[in-house]
Amino acid sequence: MLTVVCVYTRFAYFRTTKSKEATEIAEHLFDIFLDMGVIPLVIQSDLGKENMAAVMKELVALLGSSQTFSSAFHPQAQAIVERPHRDM
Repeated sequence: MLTVVCVYTRFAYFRTTKSKEATEIAEHLFDIFLDMGVIPLVIQSDLGKENMAAVMKELVALLGSSQTFSSAFHPQAQAIVERPHRDM
């Protein structure tokens, strides 16, 4: 049983799963996100780091996104975050 609880509304979403495979969990999470109408800011899991990393990799692929990392100490690459800091 996959359980997702919205922290803001306290509404619970449940999905039955046959296994703990990353592809199946990611598909169920994607389905829940569509039901919620939003992509959560934080996802807390008890799957373990390795399993959750695989699930997130599958979920990112389902969303059609890509994960990129910028170099350290390069504020131009992180303009979305750094610009408001400069304005403050």
